[in-house]
Amino acid sequence: MNNEETQEIANKIRDSIRGRGKSRTINHLQKQLSDEFANRRGLKESRAMFCRYLRDGDTISVFGTPWPLPNFDHGSMYRDQKTREYVIVSQPYEMNELKEKEDRQYASENGLIVEHISDFPSWWYPEATKLVVWRRKSLRRKALR
Repeated sequence: MNNEETQEIANKIRDSIRGRGKSRTINHLQKQLSDEFANRRGLKESRAMFCRYLRDGDTISVFGTPWPLPNFDHGSMYRDQKTREYVIVSQPYEMNELKEKEDRQYASENGLIVEHISDFPSWWYPEATKLVVWRRKSLRRKALR
């Protein structure tokens, strides 16, 4: 799928959400875009849970960091096909420079890498949400199971 086809699907999703398309096709179109995103990045959708509950009731992410991640919304879990590491994709609304800075600070403080994607449309609500990719810096640590 080329970039024009990707954008055409994103436009159909956006229009359907705005009431100008067939809503029954949204899930199918969203799946097409998420699969294409995963394919381009060497990822595979994971069935793993985003977080685990500890004995004291605190919640941590699969990365071993406090949950939730900042500016987190509409998440998807993937595995990197080469490293087998977990990758979390979030699609928050109203991302801006301040929120991106908050994400980078959190990532730095917690041994994570965050990437704000500008070259691929969000599949949750194109143009209204942005893709944010989270992964661990260290490939030696095992993800929680």
